[in-house]
Amino acid sequence: MTSEPFDDTGRLPALKDKGRVAAYRNAGLAACGVGVAVGAAMIARRREVECADGTYFPESATDFRCFAHPQALSGSAVVLICLALAAVIALCAIAATSVVSRSHSAMLLEVQGPGPARDPGRAADRD
Repeated sequence: MTSEPFDDTGRLPALKDKGRVAAYRNAGLAACGVGVAVGAAMIARRREVECADGTYFPESATDFRCFAHPQALSGSAVVLICLALAAVIALCAIAATSVVSRSHSAMLLEVQGPGPARDPGRAADRD
Protein backbone atom coordinates (compact mmCIF):
# COMPACT_ATOMS: atom_id res chain seq x y z
CA MET A 1 0.00 0.00 0.00
CA THR A 2 1.18 3.48 -0.77
CA SER A 3 0.54 6.56 1.30
CA GLU A 4 -0.08 8.80 -1.71
CA PRO A 5 -3.24 10.88 -1.68
CA PHE A 6 -5.97 9.88 -4.07
CA ASP A 7 -8.49 12.22 -5.62
CA ASP A 8 -12.25 11.68 -5.44
CA THR A 9 -12.30 9.24 -8.38
CA GLY A 10 -9.84 6.84 -6.72
CA ARG A 11 -7.05 7.59 -9.21
CA LEU A 12 -3.76 9.27 -8.58
CA PRO A 13 -3.73 12.83 -9.85
CA ALA A 14 -2.77 13.03 -13.50
CA LEU A 15 0.15 15.31 -12.70
CA LYS A 16 1.86 12.59 -10.66
CA ASP A 17 1.15 10.04 -13.39
CA LYS A 18 2.67 12.33 -16.01
CA GLY A 19 5.70 12.81 -13.79
CA ARG A 20 6.17 9.06 -13.49
CA VAL A 21 5.86 8.61 -17.25
CA ALA A 22 8.44 11.34 -17.79
CA ALA A 23 10.80 9.79 -15.24
CA TYR A 24 10.57 6.34 -16.82
CA ARG A 25 10.98 7.85 -20.29
CA ASN A 26 14.07 9.78 -19.22
CA ALA A 27 15.58 6.71 -17.56
CA GLY A 28 14.99 4.61 -20.66
CA LEU A 29 16.41 7.22 -23.00
CA ALA A 30 19.45 7.66 -20.73
CA ALA A 31 20.08 3.91 -20.84
CA CYS A 32 19.81 4.02 -24.63
CA GLY A 33 22.27 6.91 -24.69
CA VAL A 34 24.75 4.85 -22.69
CA GLY A 35 24.27 1.99 -25.15
CA VAL A 36 24.94 4.28 -28.10
CA ALA A 37 28.13 5.56 -26.43
CA VAL A 38 29.32 2.00 -25.74
CA GLY A 39 28.56 0.97 -29.33
CA ALA A 40 30.42 3.99 -30.69
CA ALA A 41 33.41 3.13 -28.50
CA MET A 42 33.31 -0.43 -29.86
CA ILE A 43 33.33 0.92 -33.41
CA ALA A 44 36.21 3.32 -32.72
CA ARG A 45 38.41 0.72 -31.02
CA ARG A 46 41.17 -0.35 -33.37
CA ARG A 47 44.22 -2.51 -33.32
CA GLU A 48 47.37 -2.35 -35.36
CA VAL A 49 47.89 -5.26 -37.75
CA GLU A 50 50.53 -6.25 -40.23
CA CYS A 51 49.91 -4.70 -43.62
CA ALA A 52 49.12 -7.09 -46.44
CA ASP A 53 51.49 -7.33 -49.37
CA GLY A 54 50.68 -4.81 -52.05
CA THR A 55 48.95 -2.36 -49.70
CA TYR A 56 48.64 1.00 -51.41
CA PHE A 57 49.85 4.12 -49.62
CA PRO A 58 49.57 7.58 -51.21
CA GLU A 59 52.82 9.35 -52.11
CA SER A 60 52.35 11.91 -49.35
CA ALA A 61 51.84 9.23 -46.65
CA THR A 62 54.07 9.43 -43.60
CA ASP A 63 52.35 6.74 -41.52
CA PHE A 64 52.69 3.25 -42.96
CA ARG A 65 50.72 1.37 -40.31
CA CYS A 66 47.57 -0.68 -40.96
CA PHE A 67 44.66 -0.99 -38.54
CA ALA A 68 41.75 -3.35 -38.07
CA HIS A 69 38.46 -2.66 -36.30
CA PRO A 70 37.55 -6.09 -34.91
CA GLN A 71 34.33 -5.01 -33.14
CA ALA A 72 32.96 -2.58 -35.71
CA LEU A 73 30.09 -4.84 -36.75
CA SER A 74 28.92 -5.63 -33.23
CA GLY A 75 29.33 -1.97 -32.23
CA SER A 76 27.17 -0.91 -35.17
CA ALA A 77 24.53 -3.44 -34.13
CA VAL A 78 24.53 -2.12 -30.55
CA VAL A 79 24.10 1.46 -31.80
CA LEU A 80 21.24 0.54 -34.14
CA ILE A 81 19.42 -1.53 -31.51
CA CYS A 82 19.71 1.27 -28.95
CA LEU A 83 18.42 3.85 -31.42
CA ALA A 84 15.45 1.64 -32.31
CA LEU A 85 14.74 1.04 -28.62
CA ALA A 86 14.88 4.79 -27.97
CA ALA A 87 12.28 5.34 -30.68
CA VAL A 88 10.00 2.71 -29.12
CA ILE A 89 10.44 4.26 -25.67
CA ALA A 90 9.58 7.72 -27.02
CA LEU A 91 6.45 6.46 -28.79
CA CYS A 92 5.30 4.54 -25.71
CA ALA A 93 5.86 7.60 -23.53
CA ILE A 94 3.74 9.70 -25.89
CA ALA A 95 0.94 7.12 -25.74
CA ALA A 96 1.16 6.78 -21.96
CA THR A 97 1.09 10.56 -21.48
CA SER A 98 -2.03 10.85 -23.60
CA VAL A 99 -3.72 8.08 -21.59
CA VAL A 100 -2.95 9.55 -18.17
CA SER A 101 -3.96 13.05 -19.24
CA ARG A 102 -7.52 11.94 -20.08
CA SER A 103 -10.18 12.28 -17.45
CA HIS A 104 -11.52 9.14 -15.79
CA SER A 105 -15.07 9.68 -17.11
CA ALA A 106 -13.81 10.13 -20.68
CA MET A 107 -11.98 6.82 -20.46
CA LEU A 108 -15.11 5.06 -19.18
CA LEU A 109 -17.20 6.63 -21.93
CA GLU A 110 -14.73 5.40 -24.54
CA VAL A 111 -14.73 1.83 -23.19
CA GLN A 112 -18.43 1.46 -22.43
CA GLY A 113 -19.83 3.62 -25.20
CA PRO A 114 -22.42 6.36 -24.88
CA GLY A 115 -25.24 3.92 -24.12
CA PRO A 116 -28.09 2.59 -26.24
CA ALA A 117 -29.23 4.92 -28.98
CA ARG A 118 -32.79 6.08 -28.76
CA ASP A 119 -34.60 5.46 -32.00
CA PRO A 120 -38.17 6.78 -32.02
CA GLY A 121 -39.21 4.22 -34.65
CA ARG A 122 -38.14 1.28 -32.48
CA ALA A 123 -39.89 2.70 -29.43
CA ALA A 124 -43.16 2.75 -31.36
CA ASP A 125 -42.70 -0.94 -32.38
CA ARG A 126 -42.46 -1.99 -28.72
CA ASP A 127 -45.72 -0.31 -27.78
